[in-house]
Amino acid sequence: MLAAYLLSVLYLALTSALASPAALPDSRSTPAIPPAGFARRNGATIYVDNTPYYFAGAQQYWLTSRATTDDVWRKTFDRYKELGVRVARVFVYGIDATAGPSPAVYHNWNGAKLSVNYGENGLGRIDKMLAMAKQYNMKLILVLADNWGAQSGSANTYVRNVIGAAGNYHSDFFTNAAVIKVYEQYIAAVVARYKASPEVFAWELMNEQQGDITSIDGRRARPGFTAAMMTKWIADRSKYIKSLDPWHLVSIGDSGYYNWPGNTRHTYDGKVQMDFDANLRIPTVDIGTFHLYEWFQPTKEWGLECIKAHVDNMKKIGKPVFCEEFGAAGGNNQTAIYPTWVKTMLDGGLAGIMPWQVSGVGIYKSASQKTFDDLDIYPEKTVVWSTLKNMAAVLNARK
Repeated sequence: MLAAYLLSVLYLALTSALASPAALPDSRSTPAIPPAGFARRNGATIYVDNTPYYFAGAQQYWLTSRATTDDVWRKTFDRYKELGVRVARVFVYGIDATAGPSPAVYHNWNGAKLSVNYGENGLGRIDKMLAMAKQYNMKLILVLADNWGAQSGSANTYVRNVIGAAGNYHSDFFTNAAVIKVYEQYIAAVVARYKASPEVFAWELMNEQQGDITSIDGRRARPGFTAAMMTKWIADRSKYIKSLDPWHLVSIGDSGYYNWPGNTRHTYDGKVQMDFDANLRIPTVDIGTFHLYEWFQPTKEWGLECIKAHVDNMKKIGKPVFCEEFGAAGGNNQTAIYPTWVKTMLDGGLAGIMPWQVSGVGIYKSASQKTFDDLDIYPEKTVVWSTLKNMAAVLNARK
């Protein structure tokens, strides 16, 4: 009888455990091994097919909005290849008209309603980018929205179109339920189209999001908007993407601003409602990003301090971090600053390094124009070009 009783107790315990939600696998969690060729994260290291994957990156802001011939696309990828680029950053939204009218239309707005353009001048351009990335053995970060300006994929355009005249605050993009719903519709369309592609390196929530800005139409953060509210938006949107696609990495795309009480310096004072420490700890965020420009603070020395702060976060929190944009205006400044910044990033073990930006051949206002602004990099800037090629050789060989 005792044995029968013990067996019945053991049976009830086992069946209870199996029925308990806590004992069941979480269907929302990311499986350990994604399909072949996909990037994945294990701790602070990114892997592709069980091999550590460090990368030199690049971006050409105007490529997905202004390039009109395959020759332009190929020349840009040829430059990427010459630099040793493994990951290119791509903006999946319409760019403003600073460089002239854009032939690309990713969003069609009809009042508050957004429809996605799947044609050749819309997501067809991203199809082309991914096909070219495959040919060149590269991967792409797909950026889903922009913090700045009034182009079709910017925060202010969502706010203005969805809320209308009442949308007087930039930060409503991050808190208004109707705006968030429309943005998630766009996310769902893009993710559904490309979630099976190993050429997608990561989904990126937004370019340089922050609450308080002075934009071209003057919207700022709504009074009471906080860094914690921004962290919630990042957590909710990254969780939403993971629910659609558990395989690909998710990055934030921010400038890496901190929220350190009592610190009055730009990047650390929290005035734009960003908190790099808190945001990197979000479970559904895989990668931390930061952007680095010499005019933010006294040039080279400030940049070295900022790099080291983000390296410390990477090591402390245990997630990959990469410098997603960095720039100095003018060839002389780049020559003086880039070698030291790059060496510090390499020594710190960042997952990737990505300068702003590779000059586009045949993309700008005239065919003879070599550069859009002084930040552009191209082979004739010999010291800078050589520095970045050497950087790529080190990163791409790193195990």
